[in-house]
Amino acid sequence: MEPAHRCDNRDVGPVGPVGPVDPSVFQGRGPEWRLAWDERLTPAERAEVRRAVRRGARVDDPHLEPYVYGFMAIRRRELRSWLFTNVPIGTAFLAFMLYMGLRRPSGVDWFWVGVAAFWITAVPLNLWWRTSRLRRAERLNAHGRTAPT
Repeated sequence: MEPAHRCDNRDVGPVGPVGPVDPSVFQGRGPEWRLAWDERLTPAERAEVRRAVRRGARVDDPHLEPYVYGFMAIRRRELRSWLFTNVPIGTAFLAFMLYMGLRRPSGVDWFWVGVAAFWITAVPLNLWWRTSRLRRAERLNAHGRTAPT
């Protein structure tokens, strides 16, 4: 028997609250996710799921909970890949540009100093904001209506 998943403090097995839900929908992976996302949800429901994850809010419809979990998993993987690819590449590029500015000074170097200051400030804040929204959406959708905010 397939493992049960938790939705709104109730166990939901392989058959969800409205119809069969593949376990890979909860993970946001594979063709099952794409098929369920495109064919089972209306554009308004997809927008509601996106809005709930983006704002860190709760969805009221229990039918949408597996899709919220799957969408959060996708966003978490995107954030992780962004963190492990773009942050080191951007940091290395800025370090190189600052090094070249020290090696051959010019007026353009102040631009790269500004970009580096922005990078040092904006990237950690963006990462913190995105992870806090994902955690809040997960907490609100996993613990029912009485979850702390």
